[in-house]
Amino acid sequence: MNTSSSANAPITVTLTLAEWTCLGAVLDMACELRPETVGEELLDTIQDLHLSDHFVTQLNQATTAPLLDTEKLLVVSTSHLPQAEMLKIDRLIVFQSIVGYSRDVGAMVSATQENLESINELGLSYLAALVEKAQTTDHEWLLLDRDGPVLEGFTHFTW
Repeated sequence: MNTSSSANAPITVTLTLAEWTCLGAVLDMACELRPETVGEELLDTIQDLHLSDHFVTQLNQATTAPLLDTEKLLVVSTSHLPQAEMLKIDRLIVFQSIVGYSRDVGAMVSATQENLESINELGLSYLAALVEKAQTTDHEWLLLDRDGPVLEGFTHFTW
């Protein structure tokens, strides 16, 4: 959780997914216990919510689950790979030759050095170049998405 404030201003809180989940649970409990206190516009205003120090402290004390870490994801178009290489990626993920997740519209591939070495050994040169780009921009994952952006300086295939 990141907080920022200035003198006599509300404290702005940036929450992780786990913290938002916990906040949702607190709000759900409020709806159950005192539904008359929760207005219909709550969902519309949740993004503008400013929390007091006291409420943040209570929220943190109420959280029993560990907070989730966040990882950066570089999103690129699947068109940066030849179709045959994209099909190989799905099979290699299924057989755990590379670390990733298959998706209907692409794949998500880990950008670790170990995974990059496996990708290079398997001869997936276009994927290797994209994983290297993810690494140099401090991303932990590469998301290949058919609707993802096309990167300048990388080969682009039509299929």
